[in-house]
Amino acid sequence: PSVQWWMEGSLVDENNPDGDLQVTSTIIAPWANSTISLAEKPKKSTKLLCKGKNRNGTHALSILLIPRKSPSSSKTFIDGLIQGIVYGTIATALMFLC
Repeated sequence: PSVQWWMEGSLVDENNPDGDLQVTSTIIAPWANSTISLAEKPKKSTKLLCKGKNRNGTHALSILLIPRKSPSSSKTFIDGLIQGIVYGTIATALMFLC
């Protein structure tokens, strides 16, 4: 049996030189176990593919990693919403006064 990990279409080797990913595999026939670890959270959506082969054929599992939105983006939205409400209230008050 064998297990391979692919990230964005590129094979991830167990001896990955860049250090962003760590793959650990244990193969004791007829079993194969493999784990992939990311050093940090992905900054953009990332596609992982795990392919396993054994005497019954090839099996694959696709995983899409989607990063969480940063808290600052939701804070920016809330700040803009509050600013819009305040300016809208001022504009409405000025219309009634004129």
